[in-house]
Amino acid sequence: VLEVRPVIKWDKGRAIEFLLDSF
Repeated sequence: VLEVRPVIKWDKGRAIEFLLDSF
């Protein structure tokens, strides 16, 4: 969780791509 929170704040676009890749 600690890593997930900073990632979202660091770059939302990056998080979205990561989620899409997971699916």
